Amino acid sequence: MKKLLVVLAVLALAAGSACAFDIGAGVRYAGLGVFTNFSSIPVTSLGAIQGEVVLGPINVAIGYADLGSGLTVYPLSVGAVGKFPLPLVKPYIGGEFTYFFIPNSTYSFYGIPTGFTIMEIEAKAGVEGRLGNLGIYGGIGYGTTICLLSFGPLSFPALVPGMT
Repeated sequence: MKKLLVVLAVLALAAGSACAFDIGAGVRYAGLGVFTNFSSIPVTSLGAIQGEVVLGPINVAIGYADLGSGLTVYPLSVGAVGKFPLPLVKPYIGGEFTYFFIPNSTYSFYGIPTGFTIMEIEAKAGVEGRLGNLGIYGGIGYGTTICLLSFGPLSFPALVPGMT
């Protein structure tokens, strides 16, 4: 009988954990701070739009950032957040790493040699509101470019038009 109760308790705990595992998808917008002054030429950035998938504490987002003048970059972001377990409103903190796929036209416009890689890290915080199974969240983040390094030519022609 004791073994049966232990098995039932473990199953109940596992089921509760599985139900608490957030799964979601959405669209997000990062404002005007995307790529302002990442070279000697000021960038008039219109922001980045990304589709996002959330699996528990992990989020993955891909999209594009319009730098103005018809120039774009394609950010791929991977991050994690920790939520404070409150009933209706859950504050969260986290971080994110972004890699930017950059077409050759953008490289040449800014005078950056082809093959240079730009990456970013970001700290973020926000609040998620929950009503039953529906959660809506908003937050703020601060990112800084951590690398402008040459790893040689990187090519992703299937993902980004104009890249070689």
